[in-house]
Amino acid sequence: RDTETALQTLTELSTDSVTGAEARLFLAEAYRQLGRPQEALEAFERAAGQAPIDKALWLAMADAAQKAKRPDKAQEAYEQALKLDPKDATVAYNLGSIAYGEKRYEDAQRYYEKALGLDKAGDAHYGLAVLSEQRKDYAKALAQYQDYLKQAPKGLYRKEASARVAL
Repeated sequence: RDTETALQTLTELSTDSVTGAEARLFLAEAYRQLGRPQEALEAFERAAGQAPIDKALWLAMADAAQKAKRPDKAQEAYEQALKLDPKDATVAYNLGSIAYGEKRYEDAQRYYEKALGLDKAGDAHYGLAVLSEQRKDYAKALAQYQDYLKQAPKGLYRKEASARVAL
């Protein structure tokens, strides 16, 4: 009950022109922390109108959109974040992953290659390997898995990459 009261208070504050922007951000983050991604996404979208140059807001919105199973909104938010910081390899990688999940393989490759150009030790090698394997280019996939293991030996996908190389 206290949580709902706090959310109601933040909702009321978010309509005030002076405190509205901060309240919208707090409200969006509260919804996100409570596992209510659709409400978080809606609150982040309202907040973005007040703070369009806040990269952290766009990243949080992308996270909420992914949890709300809205890859279109996640892509929009990541694209805004990438405009604000074109050298963020993680954002480029995340855009590649969204494109891959939506079977837009050319876009996925473009974003993974952009990420790789920004960070040789990032997960982009893994993304390109999976993409190459999906395209049945097994030699290229193997090389990318090996590059991933060499460049990111403690990477998030090391077990999966090791298993693919061992085949």
